[in-house]
Amino acid sequence: MSKKLIYICDDDEVTLKMQAMFLKDLYEVEIFKYASECVKAIHKSHGEKPDVLILDVEMPFMNGFDVLDEIRGYDIPTIGVTSHNEKAIILQFLSRGVDGYLLKPVDKEALIEGVNKAVQKIEERSVKPTVLIVEDKKEKLLQYKNFLNDSYQVTPLNSAMAALKYLEKNGDKIDVILLDDKMPVYDGPFIARYIETKKLCEFVPIIFLTDETDAEELENTLKLSPDGIIREGSSMEDVKNHIEATLVKRRIQRRAAMEGYLQTPNRDN
Repeated sequence: MSKKLIYICDDDEVTLKMQAMFLKDLYEVEIFKYASECVKAIHKSHGEKPDVLILDVEMPFMNGFDVLDEIRGYDIPTIGVTSHNEKAIILQFLSRGVDGYLLKPVDKEALIEGVNKAVQKIEERSVKPTVLIVEDKKEKLLQYKNFLNDSYQVTPLNSAMAALKYLEKNGDKIDVILLDDKMPVYDGPFIARYIETKKLCEFVPIIFLTDETDAEELENTLKLSPDGIIREGSSMEDVKNHIEATLVKRRIQRRAAMEGYLQTPNRDN
């Protein structure tokens, strides 16, 4: 079996070579001192994208956040590396969907363990349902991800624009969408209508996340015929149960559609 391919991107040459040395006996490793070169290599990968990306957060010209924006949609497990221990920076990085972070100086055992876990997630993706969570409140997003990660392949995104870019490339890989109904720029209902108009992911159920208490606003959301609504304050177990029930319902509809009994489910079914 061929070795998994690991990309390491860090502007510090000593850190870069040290991490490569830690991993070279276990994985195929490619290193990038400049973030732009790493992004270019991923764009040109043509199906040979890296299995895991180890990404420095603080780099000149293009930092780790910029890299994540550039490669969003490639679905590459990513480990952030930072010299900052501030909660805000770590939370911001995790809310972008990275699979973990390490503090500098990076410990060899911690690095290997982090990469091994990321590789394991790749292998689990073939059996776990995929859940896309779109939620602009970062702490809430992280809470959903941490709870659901053991049961699902979770992609957490914290903005509507990031979600639309992701859906353009990965709409056919998603099993269920959890969608915040109130977000800046584009809200949840806009995304739901866009998905349906552009036919980005047929058969994929949409469950709205809402803290709305106004009856008229809730009625407007219900007019979109979502596959469910999860209210603010619901327990994580309730969220998981709602996802499971929705997935079962869609599997039955999908199987029936494939057998010719139903048309493709839409928001009115």
